[in-house]
Amino acid sequence: MGAFRQYWHDRSGQFAVFWALVVSSVLVAAGAAYDLTIAQTAKQKAQNIADSMALMAAVKLRDNGQVLPKTDTQGYVDGRAYNLGDLGLSISPYIKGLGGKTTDNWLTITYDQTNKQLTARVTGKTITPFMSMFGHDFVTLNASSTVKYDQQELNNSLSLALVLDTSGSMWYYDETNTKREDAMEAAALNLMHNLKDLVADQETNGRILRTGIIPYYSQIWWSKVVNMKWGTVSDYAITSLYEGGGTNSGSSMWLADQWMANETAYHQAETGRDNPKKYVILMTDGANNYPSYDTTTLAACDSLKAQGVIVYTIGYALNHQTYGSPNYWDTYTPPQWEIDRARNLLQNCASGPEYFKTTDNDTDLNQIFQGIGADIAQNFLRIAH
Repeated sequence: MGAFRQYWHDRSGQFAVFWALVVSSVLVAAGAAYDLTIAQTAKQKAQNIADSMALMAAVKLRDNGQVLPKTDTQGYVDGRAYNLGDLGLSISPYIKGLGGKTTDNWLTITYDQTNKQLTARVTGKTITPFMSMFGHDFVTLNASSTVKYDQQELNNSLSLALVLDTSGSMWYYDETNTKREDAMEAAALNLMHNLKDLVADQETNGRILRTGIIPYYSQIWWSKVVNMKWGTVSDYAITSLYEGGGTNSGSSMWLADQWMANETAYHQAETGRDNPKKYVILMTDGANNYPSYDTTTLAACDSLKAQGVIVYTIGYALNHQTYGSPNYWDTYTPPQWEIDRARNLLQNCASGPEYFKTTDNDTDLNQIFQGIGADIAQNFLRIAH
């Protein structure tokens, strides 16, 4: 304190220099920490892409009779570099004003026919907003995942329910100026298509995949509900959704809980399997209208987890900022307390920290759904990493 008082009363400019050094050090530390967080996020995204693309490539190879693809329509050609942007993928976090995407990110699939395995490698760069001021614009990233494609026989059966928010706020854009409802529908479609490919030609001894969808706003959207059934939810059932109304995830999660309680009997009757894998995915872009809806939601989540169901939760565009919409004059700014309550609900509802996902943009939302599909596939197939 004595030294500080000496600097405070100093008139020679030493205190200004001292204070400038302190502030500079703090800013550098904060900026470096911010860039490190971005790099870690991008690294995790790169690994998720490698995992999911390795599984998808193995499924394509299986469906092609283990004949290596010679064209892109047959699968991923050995050693060919595919630009992630062309595949609708990105490893760079979206940053307002910077875009968060680079064109120098690539996916390469290589095949090892001797060991009957393939490896997906993701290489690329992610931006560093702070360090770019000092000439360091990017951090280089690498990730890989290996899958044995001769072990692609299914060893279980699966039930999956999508609980999707179609409330009025889904009308607004995300940070990439993509309408949230459109992004959600595209991500759900891709997940269903991937699941359909996963079980292709594998149901010779009985059906093994059951899916359903519960859209909701201030209540369950009953006319758009697709009850649990064998196979995947149709494209039309997903693309015919639209947004409107308030938000209440409680009744929809209660219905999902009732569905899952009965799913084992369907699989046992069909294939004799008495321990199918069960999953529920809850996605929302905001808080429920009333705290009582949170209580109902959490009770359903606890019941689902108690019966062994894996619950994924996805928070979409949960940031305190102003979002635009297709009508330029119509904007929306969620209050911070509402964002905090939504995040808290989703974190407590999920089966664990790793099952709670968040994103601000359409590209990442699609990748989250793909990553969940990859997680499901890893538990659903006999594969080796």
